[in-house]
Parts: sequence; C-alpha cells; structure tokens
Amino acid sequence: ENMITTTSNQEQELKIASAEEDRQRQIKELKELFSAVDVNEDGTLQEKHMMEFLADKTNALNTAKRCRVPVRDVVEVLQTLNMVEQPVSLDRFAECMVEVGNPVTEKTVMKLEARLSGNERRAQALRERHHAETKASTTLLEASLQSQRVAVQQLEDSHKALVDAQTLPANSLEDIAETFHKVAVREKESREELHSLRKTVQQLLQKQEDVREKTDAAI
Repeated sequence: ENMITTTSNQEQELKIASAEEDRQRQIKELKELFSAVDVNEDGTLQEKHMMEFLADKTNALNTAKRCRVPVRDVVEVLQTLNMVEQPVSLDRFAECMVEVGNPVTEKTVMKLEARLSGNERRAQALRERHHAETKASTTLLEASLQSQRVAVQQLEDSHKALVDAQTLPANSLEDIAETFHKVAVREKESREELHSLRKTVQQLLQKQEDVREKTDAAI
C-alpha cells in the first residue's frame, strides 16, 4: 500500500512539473509571437499595433492557432488589461493568453475570483485617491476665490480713493497719478489671477473626469 501511495505521489509531482513546463513553453512561444506587436521595443503592447498585426491574415490564423481562441478574444483580453494597467506588458499579456486558452477548471475560477478581488481593491484605491485629490483641489479653489474677493475689495477701495482724490487741490495731481497707477496695476493682477483661476478649475474638472473614467473602467 505504501508503495502504491509513493508511486501515486511521484506521478502527481511529475504531472505538476510537466504542466508547469508546458505553461512556460507556451508563454515563451506567445512572447515570441507577440514580440512583433511590440513596435516600440519597450516590452509593452498597444491596441492599435495589435490591430495592425492581426489585420494580416497569416498573423491572425497563427495567433488563433497558438492562443487556441478566436482572434477577437485576443483583442478583448488586451482591451481588458488596458482597463486595469497601462501600458500592458508583453509578459503579462502572454501569461493571460495562456490561461485564456486553457479549459475552465476550479483553479481557473479561483484565479479569476482573485483577480476580480484585486481589481476591486484597485478601484477602491482609485476612488479614495479621487476623493483626496478632489478635496485638495476644492481647498485650492476656495483659496483662489478668497484671493479674488480680496482683489475685488482692493479695487473698490482704490476706486473710492480715486473719487476722493478728485476733490483735492491742483497741487495733489502727483498723488492722483499714483492712485491711477496703483489701480491699473491691481486690475492687471486681477486679470492674471482670474485667468489662473479659470485654468485651475479646468484642470480640476479634467482630472476628476480622468479619475472617474479610470474608476469606472477598473470596476
């Protein structure tokens, strides 16, 4: 009985080792296949380059044969990975394609659940970062608005001083000219601050939209 158990264990170990060797071989073959898609030669894949590669019928047939799935599934895997990580590495893509081409097993389901859980954690992290960035941007915006209120008040004070200066005698013309100069300088500063405020608001809105899209994609 012990002998049978030992033999069974050895067969199981050999089977596991053989399966891992097959997996590594498949990954190597797929990396060699998709290396042609790595146009920038930086170890990453882009969807537009993949589409160009698969537009060739020979490449499409060879890809479907090697991956053991339809070509459209190959593209969908790359698109899905793009939602989670950018850019998508060649190594990561090859490993995923090996899993996609294998029959569905309990182990595959467990891996999928683990990845979904990981995606949810990343999505939560994105939401928290989005909240923190929004809070910081709101604080900056409120500070800018306060600065504008101060600038408006200063303009009103300058205007009042100018009106009061008009009642002065002729020998106060230099004071009037100085007041005009201060008003002009403050008006210029206010225009620049308003332009900066508009730019800050636009950047804030764009950043919020980018984070929202990434969060939605990760979910």
